[in-house]
Amino acid sequence: MRRDKSNILSSIWDTLTKKRQLQDYLDAFFDAITKKITFQEYLDATSDYVDEQILEIRRKEGLKFVAGNCFLNCPEPFENIAIKVELYFKDSENKWIKKVLNGTAKTAVFEPKSMQDIESLKKQEMKIAINPPADQKTE
Repeated sequence: MRRDKSNILSSIWDTLTKKRQLQDYLDAFFDAITKKITFQEYLDATSDYVDEQILEIRRKEGLKFVAGNCFLNCPEPFENIAIKVELYFKDSENKWIKKVLNGTAKTAVFEPKSMQDIESLKKQEMKIAINPPADQKTE
């Protein structure tokens, strides 16, 4: 009987531990999908994504990245930030090739302290120069 109680308690403990692990996972998951971000975090993530795209284009198409610009604005009804990225490459014959990426981000994902940045995008488009990714700078 004692062994049965021990097995039962062990089983309950294992179940509780697994539930706790699942709960920790679910808590982290819901924090991640509901977490508000700062405008700077958005810019950093966008920069990382653009760098990945530049490297991918370079790898797949054999192009050399030369320059680019990122344009951000917040058109009416002011629910989304619009992003347009213009990337300029040269091919092996030194011809210019332009690639364009477009996207949006809901303004609702930003922390309240970032709203001043968002408000400025309603009035004036922001232009950010794009530098070559770190591993292209050595070429």
